Amino acid sequence: MPGATWFTDDEARINHFLDHGDDFGITDDGDYQAAARKFLNADRAVETDIQECTRSNGDIVRFNALTNKFAIMAVGTAIRTYYKPMPRHLAPLTYPPYKPVHDFLTNPLYFEDNCAK
Repeated sequence: MPGATWFTDDEARINHFLDHGDDFGITDDGDYQAAARKFLNADRAVETDIQECTRSNGDIVRFNALTNKFAIMAVGTAIRTYYKPMPRHLAPLTYPPYKPVHDFLTNPLYFEDNCAK
């Protein structure tokens, strides 16, 4: 598998960091990108809890059900996103409205749906 490198541009990195950095307690966009890269490049033979699939367009999708980390890497090794998915029915009333939620019962089902794309 080719290794994840970075977001496509500074704006994408900063916007994703602003939306999702707090999912991981990360306070710097560079650290957020480094964490995404580390997750996407992790050796699955060692990190056996990471599930992976390849979408029909070639994107690599990774998910760890123990940590709820979810990331997508484009065909050309660019990082598309990195976050912790949230089922709508579990989102607290204080959950920020700019953060995405999904309508699946569990995050593993959300991952499976993303793999089918």
